[in-house]
Amino acid sequence: MKPAEGSTVIGKSVIIRGDLSGSEDLYMDGDVEGTITLPENRLTIGPNAHIRADIHARDVVVLGRLTGNMNA
Repeated sequence: MKPAEGSTVIGKSVIIRGDLSGSEDLYMDGDVEGTITLPENRLTIGPNAHIRADIHARDVVVLGRLTGNMNA
């Protein structure tokens, strides 16, 4: 699956520790540990992603690994 046009892309070599928030669609293919907040937008967790986070987003598509609570 390719990122939707206009989405922000976080590549598979990126590691984020902490809080991530924004107001645009996000395609995440890296590692995240913390929280992800995109209340009005879509989060796509790519096939290479490993997410250990609590997520609050309008829509969530999971292709990779997700550990945590999700509110979508």
